[in-house]
Amino acid sequence: MSEIDFEGLRGRLVAEPEKVLAASVMEDAILCLDKYYGSQDERQKALYTEALKWVRSDDNTWAFSFVCVCEALKLDVDCIRKGILKREEEKGKPKKPS
Repeated sequence: MSEIDFEGLRGRLVAEPEKVLAASVMEDAILCLDKYYGSQDERQKALYTEALKWVRSDDNTWAFSFVCVCEALKLDVDCIRKGILKREEEKGKPKKPS
């Protein structure tokens, strides 16, 4: 999955504060997945697990659910979810020698 340009996205959404907030929620989840992967700290593990659960959820009843955030940002829910989950799966695989 190519990286989402959150700075550029926020710049385009400056007149739409609810979308800026939605982008920040998405960014925070991705940062938690990256920063806390493999952590042994209980709080960090909980943040990682919560972010992963959020990405996997199909809930669309809460304004800041993964599905609603993707829709607010006009992102394809399935494509973004697959990309994030693929990155998570690849983190556990040994790196191939260069």
